[in-house]
Amino acid sequence: MDTAVAIRTLEATYKSSADVAAVETLILKLTEKEGPSLKSKGKASIATQIAVLTWRSLLIMSREWKYYWLWLILCMLLTPCAGTVFSGLGHSLSSIVGRRKEDQSANTSGAEKVQVS
Repeated sequence: MDTAVAIRTLEATYKSSADVAAVETLILKLTEKEGPSLKSKGKASIATQIAVLTWRSLLIMSREWKYYWLWLILCMLLTPCAGTVFSGLGHSLSSIVGRRKEDQSANTSGAEKVQVS
């Protein structure tokens, strides 16, 4: 039996059954009861989206090891890149305050040059 024929047979059987009427009445009751708020509930929160995407990626990586190794190598390459951006910043409060003053003085001198021109 061809797949398309099987699908058409299943559709015809379902449409002729009593389940169709029950499902349609249930949908009408829910739509009347909930109204427009039923339509707006389809949007997941950001936390849910992140959790689902993380779970899916972990599931895919557990099935296909090449994705796991690719992810691991990518993280290993990006970690030193991020580390070099923040290296040499210093750990004391005075280094942070000094950097902030340098940033502010660079911004004000640039603004004065623009105003003079």
